[in-house]
Amino acid sequence: MYEESEQLMMSIGNDIRRLRLLKGLTAITLADRARVSLNAVRHLENDGRASLQTFVKILCALGKQDWIRALAPTISINPLDMPNGKTRRRGKGNKFHE
Repeated sequence: MYEESEQLMMSIGNDIRRLRLLKGLTAITLADRARVSLNAVRHLENDGRASLQTFVKILCALGKQDWIRALAPTISINPLDMPNGKTRRRGKGNKFHE
């Protein structure tokens, strides 16, 4: 599992580098637009390592907010409405009858 996550991070970093280059941006320009350090951009592009905050800022600076939304799709079912295996019993009514 560790190797798979490392490969995924490297792939994401490469994709971000390709996107930056396709947009004709230098790493310095992207860092300025995202308001992050140049080292943060380099770390993300080279080995996929960055904080979530840096990752989001860079994707927004590249106009790829849809990538972020794809990571966290809208939940259509309220988890509170899902059955949890317990059946709810109704009360038996008034215990005191006249």
